[in-house]
Amino acid sequence: VDGEACDQFAVSNFIILPNQKYLTKAEFAKVFVEESGMPMDQSGKNYFKDVSIDDHFFPYIQTLFNQGLLTAPSDFKFNPNQKVARKDVLEPVLHYFDIDLDVSPDSVHFSDFPQTINEFYFVETFVSNGMIKSLKDYFYPNKQASSEFVKYLINEID
Repeated sequence: VDGEACDQFAVSNFIILPNQKYLTKAEFAKVFVEESGMPMDQSGKNYFKDVSIDDHFFPYIQTLFNQGLLTAPSDFKFNPNQKVARKDVLEPVLHYFDIDLDVSPDSVHFSDFPQTINEFYFVETFVSNGMIKSLKDYFYPNKQASSEFVKYLINEID
């Protein structure tokens, strides 16, 4: 009984999901380190002018930096409060799990993710390795990444 009242409850043809928490770069660092089980590594110099060693997210950012998953840009700013797009989380996840780029010629699995987007090879590597099957025609590369999305990517690899 689609969309009609049925005794004591109504049945709907859609699912309501809880509001997702969209991540800043600092929050992404924390979710990524914790969900992947990456060992914390706070050693070395802090290369980012806008991240203090007293910040609660410093250990996670420093860990990603020490793993080689972050580079210090020319202005030495991390921008911890900047929102993270879905396309931005693909590369560090693939690199951490040491997955080689693997793209079939002329493969475009998502109509909103053309080869002209820099991260195209990263998303296609997930697909060619049999991951992210629940995503069909659209990836929404510029949509903000949520903690649930990051966890989904990591768990597709594990």
